[in-house]
Amino acid sequence: MSMFETCPHCGANLDPGEKCDCQEQVTDIMQNEELINLVYFFAKRKPSRYEIEAAYPSAKRKLDDLINRFGDDNGQRRKPRYLAQLIVEQMRSQRAAVMCSVVSELQKENSQHRSFSMC
Repeated sequence: MSMFETCPHCGANLDPGEKCDCQEQVTDIMQNEELINLVYFFAKRKPSRYEIEAAYPSAKRKLDDLINRFGDDNGQRRKPRYLAQLIVEQMRSQRAAVMCSVVSELQKENSQHRSFSMC
C-alpha cells in the first residue's frame, strides 16, 4: 500500500485525503494575459484553450522540479516567459504523441489489409 495518492490530472504526489489544486491553477492560467500572450508568441500560433489547459499541469510540474533541482537562476525561471516556453514544449510533445499513435494505428490497419490480400 502506497503512502501517498497521485492526482489523476497532473500526476502530483498527494498525502492521503489531500486535494490537488492543479485544476484551480489551470483555470487561473487563462486569466494571466501576459503568460497567454507569451504562449501565443512562442507557439507562433494561437493554441486553443484546451491545448494550453492540457499542457499547463505538466509544464508547471516540470518548472517546479527544475527550480527545486537547479534553483531559480536568479529569478529567471520564475518569469512568465520561462513557463510559457515549457507550456509550448509540452503542447508540442502532446501533439507528437498523438501523431505517433495515429501513425501506429494506420500501420496496424495497413498490415492487416496486406495479410488479407495475400491469402
